[in-house]
Parts: sequence; C-alpha cells; structure tokens
Amino acid sequence: MTGLPILSGVVPHGDLYAHALSSAYNYEWRMLDPDLSQEREPDIWAKIQRDARVSQAISHRCGAVAGGEWTVEAASADPMDQALAEIIREGLKGVVNFRESRKRLAHCIFRGRSYAYIEGTRKLERLGDYPAQEWWLPQRLRDIDKRRVQIVPHTVREDNERPRNEVKKQLWDVAGFEWRDISPNNWKSLIEVVYDDTEERLGYGRPVLEQIFFLWWAKMEIMSQGLAALERFAGGSVLVHMDPENHGGGLGRDADSIRDAYIDEIGKMRGEHCLVVPKGDEVSVVTGGSEGSRMVQDMLAYIDAAIISTTLGATLPFGVGMDQGSLARAEVERDVSESFLQADRDVLDEAISRKLIGQFIDLNRPLLAELGLELARAPKFVTVQQPRE
Repeated sequence: MTGLPILSGVVPHGDLYAHALSSAYNYEWRMLDPDLSQEREPDIWAKIQRDARVSQAISHRCGAVAGGEWTVEAASADPMDQALAEIIREGLKGVVNFRESRKRLAHCIFRGRSYAYIEGTRKLERLGDYPAQEWWLPQRLRDIDKRRVQIVPHTVREDNERPRNEVKKQLWDVAGFEWRDISPNNWKSLIEVVYDDTEERLGYGRPVLEQIFFLWWAKMEIMSQGLAALERFAGGSVLVHMDPENHGGGLGRDADSIRDAYIDEIGKMRGEHCLVVPKGDEVSVVTGGSEGSRMVQDMLAYIDAAIISTTLGATLPFGVGMDQGSLARAEVERDVSESFLQADRDVLDEAISRKLIGQFIDLNRPLLAELGLELARAPKFVTVQQPRE
C-alpha cells in the first residue's frame, strides 16, 4: 500500500487572487479598469482603428451584431401580450439613427463596456389599434464614452451585521468638472452593456481589444521594419570594384577617401539616376532580398488572418485566405461565425429589452392601465439577421 503523495505546491495562487480581489473592493477611491490594452496604450481605441484591417473587422462585427432589421416579440400568444408588443414596436420606430446607436452599443465587445442615455419626450401619437394618447416615446440613444463612467466601491456597515462591500457607478460631469453618483432615476435611463463580465473583471468586462492588441502591436513592428527595408528590397545593393591603377596616392586619394566618395556619388545616383566612374572600375547592382520581403508579406498575412479570425470567428467568408481552403470550408466557417455573432446579438438585445423597453413601460404605465394592459408581460427586443449567402 503506497502512502499519500507529497504536496509540492509552492505558490498559493488562490490566496493571491482572493487578497487581490479584497484589495480592489476595499480601495475606497475607485476600482481601476483591468483592461491591459488600455493600460499599455491609453489611446488604444483611437490608434488601433487607424489600421485598415482592424477597422474593417471592428466595423463588420459591430454592424453584424446590430443587424439591419429588428422587431419586438411578445412574451406569449396572449392578446394582451401581443397588443403591448405592437404598441412598443411602433413606439420604437421613431428613434433617430437607431441602428447606428445599436452599433455603437456593440462596441462593448471590443471595449468591455458601452453606454447610451435614453432621450425621450411625450407626444400625441396613435400606437397599435388604440386612439391617440400622450405617449412617452424615445427619441434617440445618446452615446456616452465608457471612460466617463467609473465603478466606486464602498463599505456598508449596519448594526449587528458584518460590513459588506457594494459598488456604485459615477458619471463624469463635464460642466461641473467632477465625478457624480448616478441617481436611480438617471440609471433607469442609462443603457449599460458589459461584455464577458466575470468576477475578476470587477464589472468592467473582458474586451476583445485585449486579444487583438498584441497582434496589432506585432503588425506595427513588422510594418516598421518592412518599410525600412523596402528600399533595399526594391533597389538592391550597389557593388563597386575599384581598380588601384585608376586611383593614385596622395592627400584625399587613399582607399578610404575614395570609398566615401563613391558612397556619396551612389547616393546621388539613386536620386538623379546618373553615375560617372573611372574606366576600369566596375559597378554592379546585386539584387536580392526577395526572401526577406516574402517573409514580411507572409507575417503580415498571418497577422491579418489572426485579427479577422479573432474578431469574426472565421476568415474565408470575409475574403481573407481565399487562396487556400475550399467552398465547403468557407460554408462551415460561415456557420461558425454566424453562431459567434448571434451570441453577441443576444447580449445586446437583452440590454435593450431590459432598459429601453423597461423605460417605455415604466413611463407609460398609467396609459397602459387605462387600456387594460397593466398585467401584460413585457416583450423582448430581437435583432433579425439573415445569414449571408
């Protein structure tokens, strides 16, 4: 009978995580965003979109998640639920630039969080099969940059109870030049979408930008070195064989001086395309470097494919790597990408259902009661997306 195995662990990973988590919630100033890409490059969101491939991937994914068509689905086949869904469906049609607003909310995929403030007003409007009423109707979703919203922990102590940690959201007051707590009423009007929110993300979400940040950084390094070597790849190297009999000795006529003079003249030649050499000296151009240029191209193609695959879940359906693979593979990747995007649509639709539809019902509750719809169950917002053929 063998004995128990010797416990050889030397690093208490669990304790390290637990103490770090407690420290984050007991820091009475604010909890810092754990986004590594933003820590390394504070203006990463603006800089990374200057890359054409990254910008294309971000725009395509957010546009696909926002979709073109949308509807409001009733909670059931009950006539009251159907009537409430129809009222809300018509009430949301007046939102200005609704698709673009939803596309900006989808930026949470890359930034971890996104916010939009619901602006609305009361208007005499006929919705559904009912007479005209003074409905509260949403007018637009005003974008709020995630950097204007911070999470602040605070300790709640009550009599005969152990203290507990809670968090509150604060919004930067541009005019007042200070952070202000978001009131419950304003919070009802604020749509918040948090992407991949887990315990260690502290409510800030896990942005995909962290994943493509290192690919983008590597691409910038490769392009920098590749552009620096482009002249050598394209023009080759000039090789000069000097005949000693053509260059007598004396001041300024030694080998080093002649070499430097040749280098200066060759530099001018590249701009003026003319070079004069003594008879007997041989000048030749050594071409080459195609291996280096091909390596740069291959690495850039690899990184672009990795960016598209990380962002969209596939490469072939989006025109990357079409020189390899097959139609069958492209169709499979399209299906994988579609399920990839549908999960994001569900996250966005749930947030809009909870906040936008919830705000519509809360502010129109007296009118709904008059119409006998006070017991109708809330419908849900659904993005309708047809898979691309």
